Amino acid sequence: MQPFNPVTAWANTLQIAFMAAEAQAIVSMRVLGMAGVWSVPPSEKTRMVSEKVKAMTKSNGNAVAAALRGGTPDEVFAAAIKPYRQQTRANTRRLTRHGLKRS
Repeated sequence: MQPFNPVTAWANTLQIAFMAAEAQAIVSMRVLGMAGVWSVPPSEKTRMVSEKVKAMTKSNGNAVAAALRGGTPDEVFAAAIKPYRQQTRANTRRLTRHGLKRS
């Protein structure tokens, strides 16, 4: 078994922190969109559900693959959170481009 790597653990912690901050911003923008304040596409309501299923499926596959390769727990965790982090990053970029609704 490989020894504990504090750098990998710290990197995972940072990824979770970024993901949490982005998730809060995404929720805020989507709620503002539903209230008619933020400009979001009509497909946003269905997208916010379907993207979670896709990210979860990819996350599970990544974690299993990393574990089967003999990865350390930190590597398995990093593989598992990667799809969620990619999705929150993409959503933040996409939703911030729309901005406030101008009537």
